[in-house]
Amino acid sequence: MRIALAFSGVRLLLIVAQSLALLSMYEDMEQDFIDGLLDEQLAYSIAAARTNPAAALPNSPTLQLYRLFADAPPPAELPAEFAALEIGNHEVWRDGREYHLGVREVDGVRYILAYDESEHEERERATTVTVVGGAVIVQVLAFVLVLLTVGRITRGLETLAARVGAGRGDTPYAQPGMEPELAAVAAALDAAE
Repeated sequence: MRIALAFSGVRLLLIVAQSLALLSMYEDMEQDFIDGLLDEQLAYSIAAARTNPAAALPNSPTLQLYRLFADAPPPAELPAEFAALEIGNHEVWRDGREYHLGVREVDGVRYILAYDESEHEERERATTVTVVGGAVIVQVLAFVLVLLTVGRITRGLETLAARVGAGRGDTPYAQPGMEPELAAVAAALDAAE
């Protein structure tokens, strides 16, 4: 049991490190995806606004584009904290939700694209559950396999120790079919006798 627990402890540390690295990599990939989405959609919206202003507005459950004209008040639905952002990409918490925002200014018009990250967070939670669940399953299976393997070896040692305690008699300690490590100990005991 001590051997199985020791192996499990080391393996647990390795699995946790690997899982954290995997989740961190996934988060970085999602962040790159969101930044790319903001950049591409803003570029498209700005280009579309030059030819057809109505075509520039991607309004969906996750994407909302706002346009601020220099000589007009901001749209009523535009949150004040979004309007105050500088040009660039930003992350803002509002009403318990995380938003990624891209802010650009072209020809005196400020474009603010807000991406509601809720879907991303759901995917991240599902990925975390999958990674943690997989790590737990691997840990449990590996613990059982190590316990069975070590148990087989220690049973042989216990049997050999009982035989040594009782005395060898005419039968050598080394027997056919013994594990190689156990056979080496039994042969050494035979030679010592």
